[in-house]
Amino acid sequence: MKNKIFLVPNPVINPKVRLFCFPFAGGSATSYLPWAKEFLDEIELVIIQPPGRGSRLTEKPYECMSDIINELIQYAEFITSAPYIFFGHSLGSRMAFELVCQFKQNGHALPEYYIGSGSEPPHLEKTRCRIDQLSDHEFLQELKRLNGTPSSVLENKELMAVFMPVLRADFKIAFEYTAKKIKMPFPMFILNGTDDTNINDKRLTLWQELSESEIEIKYFKGDHFFINTNREEVIVAIHLVANEVLERQVALIQ
Repeated sequence: MKNKIFLVPNPVINPKVRLFCFPFAGGSATSYLPWAKEFLDEIELVIIQPPGRGSRLTEKPYECMSDIINELIQYAEFITSAPYIFFGHSLGSRMAFELVCQFKQNGHALPEYYIGSGSEPPHLEKTRCRIDQLSDHEFLQELKRLNGTPSSVLENKELMAVFMPVLRADFKIAFEYTAKKIKMPFPMFILNGTDDTNINDKRLTLWQELSESEIEIKYFKGDHFFINTNREEVIVAIHLVANEVLERQVALIQ
């Protein structure tokens, strides 16, 4: 389907499962493009592309969670037309969870699996300062610490003039959004980096408050952006989830 918010690198006719990937703060669809060649023909990768980046570079970035959700909800029929999995990293995990909350409220089909990565549970109060209100210099220092933006970009004044508003808008959403405490009926798989100083291990376990079934937490070697530095291992873990969903669909047909 043609629209601005979804990028489908390898369209699949009648996919058995769709994997929707939501970007981290400042991330774009290109963050997940290398994943496209890693999935089986039965699995269609769909990447969320918010405004202000990639093919939507000229559009003003959203500054409120409801704005991105309102755009996505327009395509609820497409999202739910095949069994699907939501994957989101950091801010993306919260976007995915809020969309699920809206789907549940509106009676839409829910995902077969939810994979939350690099994020404390979205219903908890924030314990860190909001970096979107820092001075440009302090904001850049924080971005360097997070290690998710290439130094070649951070040190390029022209590029940062373009991307600074996007980054600030995304971190504003991340700080201001708090999810409702709603228990979901689908399995949750929570991923985190062993060296991620942004995530408190005890708070990470509180994802359990959002699921009716026992959650699974898996650690990967790396910092907050372990999904980039440890990509192969992360993809193997997601493959296991996708294969479980595929097997479940085959069992239903039989």
